[in-house]
Amino acid sequence: MIKPLFKTINIELSFSCVYHKILDTSSSSKFDPRVLVYEPERERPDAYVLIGATEKVHNVLNPIFTVTLNINYKFEAIQPLRIVVCNGEATTNYSELSKLHVYGIFDLTLADVIYHPSRRIQSELLSVDQVYRGTIDIKAEFSPRSHQKLHFEIACKNLEKKDFFGKSDPFFKIYKHDHGLVWNQAYISDIKKKTLDPHYEKVKLSADDLCDGRLDNPIKFEFMDWNKAPTPSELIGNFETTFNTLAHVKELPSFSIVNQKKKESKKGYVNSGVCHFKSIVHKSCYPYNILDFIVGGCQIGMMVAVDCTTSTGPLHALQYGTLNQFEHAIMSIGRVLTPYDTIRQVPFYGFGGQVDGASPPSHCFPMNIGGPDQLPGGIDQVHKIYKENIAKVMPAPSTNLVHVLEKAIGQVQNGLAGPLKYTILLIVTTAVSITDIDKTKQLIAHASHLPLSIIIMGVGNGPFGAVQEEFSGKPIPGAARNVVQFIPYATTAPYVDIAQASLQEIPKQFISYFKRHLIVPSPPTGGYLSQIQEQQYLHYQQYLIYQQQYQQHLHQQYLQYQQQFPQQYQQQLQQQQAQQKQYQQYQHQLQKLNNK
Repeated sequence: MIKPLFKTINIELSFSCVYHKILDTSSSSKFDPRVLVYEPERERPDAYVLIGATEKVHNVLNPIFTVTLNINYKFEAIQPLRIVVCNGEATTNYSELSKLHVYGIFDLTLADVIYHPSRRIQSELLSVDQVYRGTIDIKAEFSPRSHQKLHFEIACKNLEKKDFFGKSDPFFKIYKHDHGLVWNQAYISDIKKKTLDPHYEKVKLSADDLCDGRLDNPIKFEFMDWNKAPTPSELIGNFETTFNTLAHVKELPSFSIVNQKKKESKKGYVNSGVCHFKSIVHKSCYPYNILDFIVGGCQIGMMVAVDCTTSTGPLHALQYGTLNQFEHAIMSIGRVLTPYDTIRQVPFYGFGGQVDGASPPSHCFPMNIGGPDQLPGGIDQVHKIYKENIAKVMPAPSTNLVHVLEKAIGQVQNGLAGPLKYTILLIVTTAVSITDIDKTKQLIAHASHLPLSIIIMGVGNGPFGAVQEEFSGKPIPGAARNVVQFIPYATTAPYVDIAQASLQEIPKQFISYFKRHLIVPSPPTGGYLSQIQEQQYLHYQQYLIYQQQYQQHLHQQYLQYQQQFPQQYQQQLQQQQAQQKQYQQYQHQLQKLNNK
């Protein structure tokens, strides 16, 4: 199944200003402001793209703007924003701002607002030449979430043939409406080759992904005929519906797929095919996301371990003004995680090296040689210690992750009794193979029961196929959830942001731990808790009580059965043990055959 494009967490930003016109001698015109919000382009950080705008307020010195801006929060990205207060029409071309009267500019990140205790920041409004013009107030609120989801399966009949020499290659996209009545893509399916009657895999989407939690907002299904680049895909047709319509149908619906241009221009046109819903399941889902925990005070800490073995070769070489692959991986991920840890203490280790000439090689030693494991200066201090000490470590021949994993697991276990905290262990290595892989997997399985995720970053040229298969291929035996991923630096960094590639699975892993252990976030610290959020919080607290009571009830029934029917209980236990032994023998025989 093709996944949705993102897991939606919507942040709603609202704006107000206090403008001191007496300070602005550059204009005698009325103060008719609007707020434009830009974000930098990835390929050109000095260029900006318009992502939203408020209405224009006429001749008001202290405007409160009613149009808000919806932004999709991304845990794995820093999300810098540039706020421009100006007089004029919204322009998508940032270079054209010079044609407008700009009252002030303010740069920030989305995290600056979200993690402020009141979810609200006030800042000076400075002109282009850095002259004070007033203040701007920015407030962040979470858009209401539905905590519902749909599982559905669709098939189409008699789609319009778009290819002259063959049948179409149809796929579909799902779009949702935002506040500005713009269609935003939420999902894209796989492509079914050479058919006019495609049957697609089951789609699983939350209401937040499908319609931003607004259950009566329009949803558009758009069907396209795929063409090989550079030829663009062609529109077959579309239809609209709503989440509520699909969730509460009594009979499975069908929709005509209509090409509006053909309908208006072609006499007798009926449709370009029909979409049939083969199944629809409406479910409730876990009502919290990673941001609920973060604003409730949950810390997300980071641990770093770097490979010091002989295989690293020149990769640790330091060059002024340029980051090597180790530095870039650590700093890129560390910069994103910095706002989530107010304590700013990062344990930093090396493995596969000797820290003094006499000692045997160590597979886990503090990189802060002679000092504490935890570096209070955060990721910048980690970088400083790396540059100071990496040349002092004598490389050893083999790569063993067991001791690093044991250290991480021990520290996480020691912190379980304290406030909520989730830890991300970043291991940067050149290893194309790892010694004691069985023990390593056992420790990863152990880690899956703890608030811990593991990112293994492969630097250098590899090949990393074997290691990647071990950690990103089949599920690890005994693991309660997926907690480890392998990221090859050389084939990732040139094409996508290395931090985003490394951290995009963390929100899912994070929530899987807290959901599995029936842990709920605390209410937002120091901020506003809406009535909807308060009701959701109380309802889920009650749900957890019922869950715990039910589990206690099952356990009591089990104990009563054991006491009342000891003979039958022993027989069942012996049968289970015999079946387990038989299964183990079968697995052993299968392993012997595979070895042959």
